[in-house]
Amino acid sequence: CSLLPFENDNDDDDDINNGYAHEPLLIDFASVGVGIGASDIAMHIPHAVHPTDLDNGGEEQLIQQYIQVFHDALPPHKRELYSKEEIVRHYQFATVDYFRFIVGRMWKGLNMDVFEKRRNLKNFAEFNRTLEAALAFIVRADKYLARIEEEMEQKSTDTNTCSNDKAL
Repeated sequence: CSLLPFENDNDDDDDINNGYAHEPLLIDFASVGVGIGASDIAMHIPHAVHPTDLDNGGEEQLIQQYIQVFHDALPPHKRELYSKEEIVRHYQFATVDYFRFIVGRMWKGLNMDVFEKRRNLKNFAEFNRTLEAALAFIVRADKYLARIEEEMEQKSTDTNTCSNDKAL
C-alpha cells in the first residue's frame, strides 16, 4: 500500500479534483484493477469488521454510509449515474464473488486445528481465524447468492413470457 500525492493541473475541473487536489491518494498495489467499486467494499468489510457488528442492520448501515460518502464526493449532476440500488446490487454480487475466491484459495484444508492455530494471528482476516466468523461469512454469501438466483430466475421467467407472447 502506498500514499501518493494526487496532482491535477486543471484546477477548474470539479469532476476530477472535487476540491481535493492536494489530498494524498491511497493505492493498494496488490489489487489494482478495473472493476466495480463495490468489490473493494465487499473485500474490505469482512477484513475490517467483526461479523457480529454486521448483524441487526449493521452491514446495511455501513453500506449506506459508504454510499453516502461516495455520492457526496461526486458532483451533484453525477450522483444518480451509479444509484444506491445498483451499488447495493453490485456489493452483493461482489460479496459472493469474494466468497468464491476465499473458498477456492484460502480455505483449502481448513479445519478446526487451522482455526485454532490462527485464532490470535491478527494478520489473518477474522473469517480465516474463527469458525464463527467463517460461518457468518458463509451465511452472508448464501443470502446474497439466493437473491442473485431469484433475480436470474425472474429474468428467465420474464424472457420466457416475452417469447411466448411473441409466439401467440
